[in-house]
Amino acid sequence: PGHKLPAESTLCQTYQVSRVTVRNALEELCSMGIVKREPNKGHFVAKIKNRQMVNSRSMYEAIVASGRVPSSRIITMNTQPATAAQAHLFDVSLNAPVVIIYRVRFADSTPVSLEHIYLPEELFPGINPWDLEHQSLVRIMQEQFHVDIAYSNQTLTPTVPSKRQMELLHLTSKRPLVAVSSSIVNTEGRVVKYTESLQVTDVMEYTFTWNG
Repeated sequence: PGHKLPAESTLCQTYQVSRVTVRNALEELCSMGIVKREPNKGHFVAKIKNRQMVNSRSMYEAIVASGRVPSSRIITMNTQPATAAQAHLFDVSLNAPVVIIYRVRFADSTPVSLEHIYLPEELFPGINPWDLEHQSLVRIMQEQFHVDIAYSNQTLTPTVPSKRQMELLHLTSKRPLVAVSSSIVNTEGRVVKYTESLQVTDVMEYTFTWNG
């Protein structure tokens, strides 16, 4: 938070896009509260990190509410030993199995997000990633694995997609997107799901209510 973004001319040169594209992207990030503009000073990353999300909808619910059909395509799914950071995050032993799912999410046939999902296997034994193609993961967590969700913490930062990410999201030009890191916490205060996602902001509208 507070980090100053490069000047518009620098962004144009770095990403090989027009000034109009850069200005539109900055305006979009400002409207989402991710970036703030200070007159005669420039654009800065807004101070919105590490706040608790108290009233929001999952992306699945947001897509349904918009009148579109949510779906996912699983790119990869595997189980890996927990790193020290993951063991601390999920309150599991070092090298305990962690399920990792990489998927692209759609609203109708339009890609809206890329997600890396991390789940402690001890809480979700035998989870079938293919169920996520047409079902809400949050609902699966609650109904199949009886997880009582208390809240979610999210961190939003502007980023630029890689060439591979652009291909998966069907983007024809490089432009800033929103990277979201999200932790879902159960009623016992334990993190039960961690997600790193890259979201396209001109397809879906995202609404968050934060407490101070």
